[in-house]
Parts: sequence; structure tokens; C-alpha cells
Amino acid sequence: MSGRKNSKTNQQYFSNSTVQFREGLTVIKQLQINEFGFGQDFFGLIDDQGKEIAPCECQYFIPIEHGLIRTENKFGLVGILDQAGNLVVPFSRGY
Repeated sequence: MSGRKNSKTNQQYFSNSTVQFREGLTVIKQLQINEFGFGQDFFGLIDDQGKEIAPCECQYFIPIEHGLIRTENKFGLVGILDQAGNLVVPFSRGY
């Protein structure tokens, strides 16, 4: 996979895009190829030290109240994360 390495990101993350999400968190994007040969971008979160907060298995991240983050995984299930990447509300279909 080609891409650029951001000076803030851990060297293990090869991504074609990085975006500062909120203070202390950066969104990384990786292109993943499925078994049919089609590619899709998935997103993850890392902290300022390059530690993985959420793996590149999400379709988006949306900041919500109280420092929480709404996300959707690659299966279309929605969940809520805290700043440390812990699932506060488990992935499900009903949010």
C-alpha cells in the first residue's frame, strides 16, 4: 500500500491520510482490499504518541457530547467510544 507517514503517527501505520480529529487524537485512513479485489477506506484513531486507540475498522468518527465519539464499524453497526477507545455503548444496529 502506498502512502505517506505523518510525523505524529506511529511508524507502523502506513496511511494515505491523517487528520487531527480533536486534541490528542488523530484519524488515520487505510485502504483495505476485500476478497473480491475491491478497495474501501477504513478509519482508525491514534493518540499523539502513535498508540492505537481504535483500529482501522471504522467507517467514520463523529464527536458527540461529553468527549464521546460515535462510530460505525465495517459491518454497519454503530457504537460509542470514549477518548481512550473503550466502547461505552457496544456496537449494534439501534442508534
